[in-house]
Amino acid sequence: MNCLIPRQKAPELTVPTLNSGLWSLETSVIQNFVMVVFYRHKNCGVCRSYLSDLAARTHDFKALGVETVAISTDDFKGAQAMFETLPKSDLRIGYNLSFESADAWGLYLSSARKDIEPDIFSEPGLFLVNRDRRLYYASVQSMPFGRTEFKSLLEWLPKVIDQSIPARGEYQRGTA
Repeated sequence: MNCLIPRQKAPELTVPTLNSGLWSLETSVIQNFVMVVFYRHKNCGVCRSYLSDLAARTHDFKALGVETVAISTDDFKGAQAMFETLPKSDLRIGYNLSFESADAWGLYLSSARKDIEPDIFSEPGLFLVNRDRRLYYASVQSMPFGRTEFKSLLEWLPKVIDQSIPARGEYQRGTA
């Protein structure tokens, strides 16, 4: 598992999506930020509620110049099952996240404890990446609860954008 540092280049990320073909962070046109939301799997009720909130607010993020994409280790059928439960929106749903990519993004991995869970899957994370493809914000969870609230991001992002507030958490002890 990797620990990402704000202001450093974000890891590469390319996944197929249900609604817009292959999506790649490297080729994405970023106005202000890309918000990458990693979710657990199709059977996670907390994820369903969280992504429903995101889908309902995707238009608001788009108005701020923030592209949204939700990604899991689910296969196509799993991603489609999740997508069908969400409100209609422009939210991209990515699937087939590799465990190597999950590691590169610093996501926790879990093994199934119920029959309805995949054998192995990534736990949640939310990342904001700026137009220079550098990490701006990171929130990683080892459980499905305790996630960043989209309402809070929508309240703060206009200030961040208007005031060009730099990413925090960039300092590393032992470096000059």
